[in-house]
Amino acid sequence: MFAAKASVYHIEGATNTLNSPLHTYYNIRNHLLFIEKHGNFLVLFKVFRDAMRLAASKFYHGKRDGQYILLGLLDYLFRRFGGRKYWK
Repeated sequence: MFAAKASVYHIEGATNTLNSPLHTYYNIRNHLLFIEKHGNFLVLFKVFRDAMRLAASKFYHGKRDGQYILLGLLDYLFRRFGGRKYWK
């Protein structure tokens, strides 16, 4: 079925706000996946290294989003995709 006059609106971040832990996690993990697919190893290595440094800095300053950066890195490394227990 086709509706020529139909319109679809996408509300950015309607289910996932920009400062949420889930947004931080997916931003890190998916950024690495994108670079893996479209970039090269050196860029991937540098981005991974920088994300590790960022996570360490966040932990040092007592900010919780460091753990979500780390989770994104670990899930990328261990190829864990799909629902994770820490989001429930």
